[in-house]
Formats: sequence, C-alpha cells, structure tokens
Amino acid sequence: MTFEKWQALWYRCYVYEGILGILPSDFPNHRQLHIQNEKLKRLLDGVFDKDGHWKMLAGHAETLSKEQGQRGARANAQARKMHSMFADSMKIWFRTKRKFTNQQFGQWQKDWDKAIYGAALQIRNRLTQGLISKAPGALFGKS
Repeated sequence: MTFEKWQALWYRCYVYEGILGILPSDFPNHRQLHIQNEKLKRLLDGVFDKDGHWKMLAGHAETLSKEQGQRGARANAQARKMHSMFADSMKIWFRTKRKFTNQQFGQWQKDWDKAIYGAALQIRNRLTQGLISKAPGALFGKS
C-alpha cells in the first residue's frame, strides 16, 4: 500500500473518531463502532508517529515489505468493516427517526462518503500547510 493510501486511511479514521464523539449514546452499535475504530487506529498508528509522519522502520527490506503488505491488507479490511458497520448503524438510526427509503439512504450514503473524504483531505491540507500543528485526533479534543 502506498504512503498516500495509508495517510488517507489514517485521516479518515480520525474523522470517524470525531463523528463518533458527537453522536448520541443511543446511536445503534455506538460502543462497537468505537471499538472497531480504535482497532483501525492501532493498525495505522504503527505506521505513523503521533504527528502523522511516516515511520521509517529498520530491518531487512524484503521482510518489512511483506509485513507492510500484510498490515495494509488488514487495515483495508478493517476500514471496510468500519465503513459498512457505520452505514448499517446510520440506516437503523434513520429508520427509527423517520421513514427513509433505500433509494434515499443510497443518495445520503454517496453524499456522506464525499463529505468524509473531503474532511480527511481538509485535515491533510491543513497539516501540510502548517495551519494546524496537532495530530488529527487532537482536532476533536483527543490527544
């Protein structure tokens, strides 16, 4: 997995952390979503330091490449699991609040995915331009 893909997953993980922090406690699967997001953070934090910089690991290049590939596959699988679990929870939550058709939910999900991607890009751009100097988790009151 390339550096840019790792970084995109990392920023998206912190966007989800901020969103989960403001959702009500009666949100479906709230605790499980926190657990899955923390699991994804642990997978990604082994690759980046606390400021979002790429960690250079020492060791045999072939072994490191293999380990990075395996870790990347696990991180991608965890990100997909987190995304689908969040979407399912939102669908349940929407349907308890009001009538929501599958077509309406599909449109909402497209817009939501664009918003998550945009928020992750915004965090990345602010960090690279030096507008913020904290790790993305600190943006949401976490360190």
